[in-house]
Amino acid sequence: MSALPSFNALKAFEAAVRRGSFVAAANELNLTPSAVSHQIKLLEEQLGVQLFSRVGRSVFPTDSGERYFREVTAAFSRIKTATIDLTSSGKSDRLSVHSAPSFATQWLLPRLPEFVAAHPELDVRGIG
Repeated sequence: MSALPSFNALKAFEAAVRRGSFVAAANELNLTPSAVSHQIKLLEEQLGVQLFSRVGRSVFPTDSGERYFREVTAAFSRIKTATIDLTSSGKSDRLSVHSAPSFATQWLLPRLPEFVAAHPELDVRGIG
């Protein structure tokens, strides 16, 4: 195999195993069951491996399908983590406050603990 499998086929495969049916996978992915079945068939042809046993309308992953599912799921998890890391880097959740000392003492400081408790995602810092 010279190319990676289609990402859409991998998504259909992963959803079908996790949900236990092509119909449930189709509903999750906003596709038709026929489209999911087609993606799975293309994936099986490209890999040269049967990923599902078909019994009537039911489908069950083969042993190879189970092993591939574990690896595909792990890869999707790594992609998700990398995306979160990438999109959150460079963003600051720090709030720096500048104010006149009298305002800080009289108004801001008494209210600050309640604000910090309501916004634990922020790193609140006062500047001198």
